[in-house]
Amino acid sequence: MHSIFASGTIYSASAFSSLSIPSANLIGGIDVYRKSPDDPVDLNKDWYAVISVPNDDSMFLVVGPYKDSEHWLNEIPGRLQGAEILGVPSPLKPN
Repeated sequence: MHSIFASGTIYSASAFSSLSIPSANLIGGIDVYRKSPDDPVDLNKDWYAVISVPNDDSMFLVVGPYKDSEHWLNEIPGRLQGAEILGVPSPLKPN
């Protein structure tokens, strides 16, 4: 993994549907960047949708991964420079 960016809101939802989820509200997204040593570019990005199920505001799902036009990149897009860092997880310790 290289980095993860997430954004969203519960106040401004858009309609979402997929083959497995016929109706939901898109409330955010997660971009996951990973190093790609076997590809001709430095990074691969997958996007995950964060959705809420209609009539159940307490249930959220993460659906994906989706590949878009930014799947193959050499650097993090400029629009994400200066993004607020909320926390960095500590490394996992082996058992």
